[in-house]
Amino acid sequence: MSNGILVTLDIYGSSNPSNKVKLKKVIKACDDSGSFIKYHGLTDHMYIHKQYIGSDMAVFALSCETFGQILIEAMAAGLPVACSNLSAMPEILKDGGVYFNPLDPDSISIALENLIESPELRFTYAQKSYELASKYSWERCADETFSFLQRHSTKQA
Repeated sequence: MSNGILVTLDIYGSSNPSNKVKLKKVIKACDDSGSFIKYHGLTDHMYIHKQYIGSDMAVFALSCETFGQILIEAMAAGLPVACSNLSAMPEILKDGGVYFNPLDPDSISIALENLIESPELRFTYAQKSYELASKYSWERCADETFSFLQRHSTKQA
């Protein structure tokens, strides 16, 4: 990077064909040798979990998301998180990470630099995001869903 911070960026997820072409062009322009930016595409869930464990931090930069399942997975892996400030992400991550505007490259850069340059901040956010992630579970989701359905089905009967 131009500011002297050495990073490796691993990008995961599917993309429509035209966006994938654009992404690969940008990656090639920024890292012609492919030494620090890697696009993995759609990847098996178990492999991604292993990547979380071997990572120093997670960046969740989507501008639109209905629910941040991937965000919660990164939090549950104990990673400090740099996150989009749009949609439901602040509701999920709360005070467990650093936020940025995903439509503003300067905002992203500032958030990442703050997290990268402060081991104490990374440690604090990693602990906090892990605690917040523990409040989510499939069991709780199922219980609350069935409870809601039961309450509303008896009202209509």
